[in-house]
Amino acid sequence: YGDISNRIMNILKKSLPIVEVYSIDEAFFTLDLKNERVNYCNKLAKKILKWTGIPVSIGLAKTKTLAKIANRVVKKKKEYSRLKFNCNNVLEVKKDNDLEYILNNTNVQDVWGVGKKLSIFLNQNNIKNAQELKQCDENFIREKKGVVLQRTVLELRGVRCNYIETSL
Repeated sequence: YGDISNRIMNILKKSLPIVEVYSIDEAFFTLDLKNERVNYCNKLAKKILKWTGIPVSIGLAKTKTLAKIANRVVKKKKEYSRLKFNCNNVLEVKKDNDLEYILNNTNVQDVWGVGKKLSIFLNQNNIKNAQELKQCDENFIREKKGVVLQRTVLELRGVRCNYIETSL
């Protein structure tokens, strides 16, 4: 598994300007293209499949948190039946109403960094999905649960707080 992961990460590093290897099966990257981002990523996913035999999914967004959600949507298409997918394994959410639909249909527990324990607190405060977390009072969140969750709220709003980390 580690060998396959290294092969995939090397393909990404050779194909993209900045790549953060986040875990053995996950990476974040920057993409400097203004247009054709989905097509580029679709070709990249096909290259990875051809060279390694491993299918990948790619979520494109303004922030890491939104990219993780877009990636989840690609994997769970059936839960998001109203969306139109131009590519089988790549999703970039460009329309505000599509983002709102996705966030409304993403359980708060499925937001990156929230998890089960924190979702209990959020549910008790009538925050049940990602859209409600996006719209909540960020100062209340910071006061009750700290700056990390406040950054998640901001990232859901499209404000970049978690930057791509690269190691030399």
